[in-house]
Amino acid sequence: MSLFPLGNDYCGQDKRQRAAQELLELLNNDIILKDARFEGIPDQLKEMLELKNAWSDKTRSPVEKKQGLMESLFLQLQGTLREYYLPASLDSLRTELVTTTLPSDQDYALIALLCNNIMSFLLTLGMPLSECFLWHNRILMNDRNDFVTRFDSWAEKVNVRIQRYTVRLVMENEKFYDMLHQSGEDTIFNGCRYTPFINTKSVRSVKATIEVEAVSVLSAKTGADYQVRRKTPSFRAGI
Repeated sequence: MSLFPLGNDYCGQDKRQRAAQELLELLNNDIILKDARFEGIPDQLKEMLELKNAWSDKTRSPVEKKQGLMESLFLQLQGTLREYYLPASLDSLRTELVTTTLPSDQDYALIALLCNNIMSFLLTLGMPLSECFLWHNRILMNDRNDFVTRFDSWAEKVNVRIQRYTVRLVMENEKFYDMLHQSGEDTIFNGCRYTPFINTKSVRSVKATIEVEAVSVLSAKTGADYQVRRKTPSFRAGI
């Protein structure tokens, strides 16, 4: 969606075409998108993107001819993905794993596909790989409980939602402290509030407070740390 405002600048049309082709491939290959919870939006997009000659002739591309409609459908798809993709994927994975019938190679392939797609979606949402590994080790690999109990506990942990977090980051930097202290009040810059203070070691320091959207405390810390480090080095984060 961020490519629409480009218009024809910076090869915007070519970038939209490539993005739409990649989206079409995902729509064709991801079986979870057939779930009724997605309200048929993936099929609507597929029908439009599979228009004959849509890619060989840019003037026929639905992404260009019907930008308003396409952007609306993209927004709807984004909303349903955030709301339902993980629950639908976890439901399907649970069904495959708890079946009592002997699995076939096709069943194993489906399980691998579901696991890979869940992992990709979590990473796209911003969950650090280290956090994914942590839940795997602490819950799924904990053999003190039966597998179904472990799976349900793990699924509850990874069925995340984007929330707003307030993250506070602290830096010991006397020059930065002096610069901010001269203003006599907090400084707001690039979405961060900077507050000079003297820490418990009597060192002149600065606290940055920033609000971020994230799926977990760890991902909030990681995201906030990245945003602030682009402007100011040597921060450590806390919520």
